[in-house]
Amino acid sequence: GKNINEIILHLSTYEVSAYSYGDYIPIPMQTTIFGKCISALKLFKAEYLNIDLFFSFVKKWLSGGKEDYAISSYGDYIMSKSVEDFQRDSDSYIQKNVLRITKDSKDLKYLFENCSEVSAAVCKKNIQTLRKLKELCDKNEINLTVVIGAHYIGRLANIWGDDFDSYLKDLISVNSSVWNFCGINKVNMNPYNFFNDGHYWDFVGDKMIETMYSPEPNTADMDSFGILLTSDNIGAYIESQREKWRALKAEYDKTGAITLQGKTDASYLAR
Repeated sequence: GKNINEIILHLSTYEVSAYSYGDYIPIPMQTTIFGKCISALKLFKAEYLNIDLFFSFVKKWLSGGKEDYAISSYGDYIMSKSVEDFQRDSDSYIQKNVLRITKDSKDLKYLFENCSEVSAAVCKKNIQTLRKLKELCDKNEINLTVVIGAHYIGRLANIWGDDFDSYLKDLISVNSSVWNFCGINKVNMNPYNFFNDGHYWDFVGDKMIETMYSPEPNTADMDSFGILLTSDNIGAYIESQREKWRALKAEYDKTGAITLQGKTDASYLAR
């Protein structure tokens, strides 16, 4: 609408391996009755037709309504239960839900054998869609902010390589600048910042927002959490990431593992 000044497009890197035009589109954005009906059905399915959510209602009923976590949707249930489990025993929770990069793990092997799941064809489709979105935003004088979210280092095994580097360059060619929080940095190497290998806790999101809207956006510090990538620094960023990867690989070749961050390190953003 006319009151919209900015749209934030949050990418998670999963889009580089799969493309779907048929995912849920918010009802107000649909232009036909048919489209609105489809979105309404998909929303209903996602929110209510889920067996895990059904059993959460049963559990709440059997406990006499004493369960204290929200169950208004499956997503709310999962997040609330995750917070509860993490607070009860964070080490056990992380071991079960986040840690994929461990000695001799498949993901660790993939990371250093360059076995990514990036599809050049899929990336091309997503870039074409981004270009259309950018054109619509420009036409309506809306600022489009593109941000690649944080992810645990284990996820890097799925995207590492030249194809992802090209994807980053293509994103910048469309939107001129892209906020990037993924890749190799200390925050992403700290499993306690994540509730599973691909999703971060709210306090990480708060740090991302704080960084994106700081008075002086970071464009030079390749080691910090969050960098605004442009055509001027993308080459230096890619080389910095490759250097970090080589250092991790050297540690892996020597020890069969890599050193992760922990709860007592400054990289744990909830401290």
